Amino acid sequence: MLDKNLILNLPLDGKIQDNLGTETKWVGSEDVQFASVQGRQGLSFNGNGYLQLANDLLKTVNDETGFTFSAWVYIKEGTSAWERIFDFGSGEGKPSVFFTRNFRATLSGFGDLVADGSKRYTENQWVHLTYVYTPTDKARNSSAGGRVYIDGELVGDGLINQTTSGLFGKLKLWTALFEEEGHYTHNYLGHSQYDADADFNGILSDVSLYNTNLDERDILSLMAQTLGDEDIINIAKNRDLDLGLHVISDDLDLKSSLFGGLVDVEYTSSNPDVLGHDGRIMEVVSPEHVSLSVALKRGAINLVETFDFTVLPKEIPGYKIKVK
Repeated sequence: MLDKNLILNLPLDGKIQDNLGTETKWVGSEDVQFASVQGRQGLSFNGNGYLQLANDLLKTVNDETGFTFSAWVYIKEGTSAWERIFDFGSGEGKPSVFFTRNFRATLSGFGDLVADGSKRYTENQWVHLTYVYTPTDKARNSSAGGRVYIDGELVGDGLINQTTSGLFGKLKLWTALFEEEGHYTHNYLGHSQYDADADFNGILSDVSLYNTNLDERDILSLMAQTLGDEDIINIAKNRDLDLGLHVISDDLDLKSSLFGGLVDVEYTSSNPDVLGHDGRIMEVVSPEHVSLSVALKRGAINLVETFDFTVLPKEIPGYKIKVK
């Protein structure tokens, strides 16, 4: 499905041309510059230039398709919170959708409808950014709006439920403009519809745009396309491998895979008579120590982590609270 719905594909790995043949143009006081940082190459935006995209870029986007923007982003120190990573619109003061350097997405034009991912803001580090717009689908969807994902994790939820009729009505007005001529003809990476806003200071790589609203599994697959197996395993470990409290009396919920099914997981208990390999607690009459070995596998890469547990009989509470 990913390739079928792809409408913009910019690797930005030494050229600004779109792999699908969509028009792109560098506008700036300096020539195009590329940078390689932390093992990834991308187009350098130094606050003095931007990438102008085709004026019919969103011609296949409408209230039934939605859209998804995806990119690897490296944020440098900026001059304004209003610096744009992308901005799709029709000029100053007209309806637009834009994404600022602090990971805040806004549908503008009928009052600002925001999806705020700023809690995951970070500088001088590559992050995988995804903005998903779920359409109203002619009001058939019970909720619609934007969501922000950082490294495949939902960090900003701007979905609006139909029960909030005022906001949902504004969303319908905004989306309807996709099907009217003359709208969304000024489309930029690193530049705002407003001349007063500073241009972006950072690096963009592997920019993609889809005329559909991708789900989390799609986003993780997209993110994995430019990662090695070891990188995927490490992200899965840090993001998804959470076994909770280490003093337990209830069965563990052990997942057979992580990172959207891209990393396989196997578990080995040091004492399966107390804690089974599947996370089930057996008959325990007194507290027992058990180590659980967790093997994360993808391709030829195998990473093993060990977790220690104290397994209690079910009638013994894990903790006591003293009230003085």
